[in-house]
Amino acid sequence: MGAFQLLLLCWFALYLAVKYTGDERRPDVGLVKLRGATRGRTWALVGGQSAVPMLAGAVLGLPLGYLVATAVTGAIDDPAVVSQAASLSVGAVAVAVVGALLAALLAERRSLGATVAELLRQAPAGPVRGGTCSTWCW
Repeated sequence: MGAFQLLLLCWFALYLAVKYTGDERRPDVGLVKLRGATRGRTWALVGGQSAVPMLAGAVLGLPLGYLVATAVTGAIDDPAVVSQAASLSVGAVAVAVVGALLAALLAERRSLGATVAELLRQAPAGPVRGGTCSTWCW
């Protein structure tokens, strides 16, 4: 149960990291949309920026985790237990990576659903606050 709670915490941290870095990439997504990229191409571009490091981490982390676990606990002699542990490890990695990808795409949904004008806007949208100026303001 503790591992699942840790996984949820990691997904939340990943969501926040992708959300804040995604805000910095909004003008780039706007330029891609401005150039006529399809919705699927835009999703693939934005999702790929998060997916590549996640998949690389999974590919490197699975064998490294096995080596560390073997070094700490020793080798397992029973082939049935080794097979079961390997299948459970691969399943856990798959769940972690799929959840991480979903968290990243969820964090990017605001950029993906915005119009080009909203993505390219440098100042936040909304009314001017702090005073009114009906004619000239110097």
